[in-house]
This record gives sequence, structure tokens and C-alpha cells, in this order.
Amino acid sequence: MEIKDFFSFGRIVKINKKDNKIIFKLFDGINFSIEDIRFIFVEIDGALVPFEATDFIIGNNSLGSAYLNDIDSIELLKKILACKLFLPKENRLQAEISELASQEFIGYTVIDKNEGELGTIDDILKYPNNPLYKIIYQGKEILIPANENIVLSVDNKLKKLEICIPIGLLNINL
Repeated sequence: MEIKDFFSFGRIVKINKKDNKIIFKLFDGINFSIEDIRFIFVEIDGALVPFEATDFIIGNNSLGSAYLNDIDSIELLKKILACKLFLPKENRLQAEISELASQEFIGYTVIDKNEGELGTIDDILKYPNNPLYKIIYQGKEILIPANENIVLSVDNKLKKLEICIPIGLLNINL
């Protein structure tokens, strides 16, 4: 079981103390089937830990909830607060927007093959047909298109994005 066989679909944002359910925020652009989900994988210290999940619900407001059968105390649930959630790739459906524009890339280090390290992705702006990475570079905000013509590779383990920005694009941003 390797992390490359999974996709991140959200992050735990709250614990419902009344019924010990996790509340999670879904990442934009991630579509998946909730049918036949038995386990949710939680990233803890860089490793994916499986938890049996029941009462898996997705709401209309980009929030969802689930009960993790293996955890029965609020104290243990608090330890996984803010952790990323993963599912096996076979649960993934075709994304409505570019996979490269997924919120899961926020915090990734961006390295241009010519310019070197540019900074980390601070936000992803969702313009129709042209999502943009917002990066702080040399103290200034720059916008780089989030598309397959610019992104060369993604290293989810090291949280790095290798890109090749078109000549002059960096100068326009500065």
C-alpha cells in the first residue's frame, strides 16, 4: 500500500463531540464515489493509517462527516484534527476541473526548471478554464497557470511541484 495508490479528498476540520464523528472539508475539484467505502485513510506523520468508517455523509456545503469505528474517545480524535484524508484511487471519479488545480496542492513548494525554487503555493484561484497558483516570490505575489503544459511533475511525498514557466511570465508578475 503506497501513497501513490491513493488520493487526498479533504482535511479534518472539526470533531463532533456529541457523537464522536469527524467533520471534514472537501478539497475543490475532487469527485469520488462514496459507495462501498469501508475505510478512510488518515495521513499521520507521513503515513496513511486506515480507519473503518461508517455513516459517511457528504453535504452540499463542501463538508462531510463520518464515524471512525476504531476511535472511541474525543482525546484520540483531537490528535487527528487537521490531518488529510485519503481514499484508494479506484474511488476517484473524473474531476470537473483540472486535477492540477486541486486545493491539496496548497503548501507545495514550486520549483521552476530554469529559475529554481519560487516559493510555496499560497492559494489556488479558480478562474473558469484557467486556474492559477498564487505564490509569494521574493516578497511579491505571482500567479502561475495550473495546467499540464506548465507542470512537469508532482512529488506528493516531498510536496513539490516542478514547473517550466514560459519565458517572460515571471517578469510580467514582478
